Amino acid sequence: MAVCASWYADVRVVVDRCATPESGDGWEGTELDMLTGESRTVRATRVSRVSASVRRVLSVLRRREVARPTLFLFALAATPSSATSVFFFFTQPRDVGGLGFSGTFIGVLSVVGAAAGILGAQLYRRTRLRHAKLRPLVVGITLFVTLAQATELLLVTRLSAAWGLDDRLFVLTSDAIEDVVEACLLLPIMVMVARLCPPGIEASLYACIISVSNAGGMLSRVLGAGVAKAAGISMTDF
Repeated sequence: MAVCASWYADVRVVVDRCATPESGDGWEGTELDMLTGESRTVRATRVSRVSASVRRVLSVLRRREVARPTLFLFALAATPSSATSVFFFFTQPRDVGGLGFSGTFIGVLSVVGAAAGILGAQLYRRTRLRHAKLRPLVVGITLFVTLAQATELLLVTRLSAAWGLDDRLFVLTSDAIEDVVEACLLLPIMVMVARLCPPGIEASLYACIISVSNAGGMLSRVLGAGVAKAAGISMTDF
């Protein structure tokens, strides 16, 4: 995403701009810096546009009110994940302790998760959640997500089967609830960062924050694999 974002130029306020014949995709003129309010003469090429965007994004990220929620998103995404172990638990045959879910059902699970994320976004947009105070909203939703994810223990310990609950229906329901609530958790933070962002670098800052979150997700899978190995969990021994 960060690479793709480099091909898009943020909106600028330019006075007295004129094209430069020697540069096919550039121009020279006076640019108004959105962050400082100062004007300066610039010659914009693809390289200079990327460099300017990087400087602007870094200057915004250094602000405490933006840096702290960005670090929170990274820490949230970097929490050790059991996704890989759970995937093998779902797909391995029952004779080795798995649930024996088919590839088709795993695909359905992904589609339901994506639809639940959209539902969560609409829930946040159309209810009073968007007007709630950020701190109690994040605390409340985080606690709810923790409880929702803890229901996976019922599946792993087979208590859900002992209670007569169908494994597929249980997984679909619990995953859908988690995705809806997680969308309600991430959206208010992203909205807050967008409101704090100065005009003209919204796209670059958003791409940067999403990249930070994705980096946290990669670290989460690595840490989760380490925890699984330390616990003696493998694809045939859960």
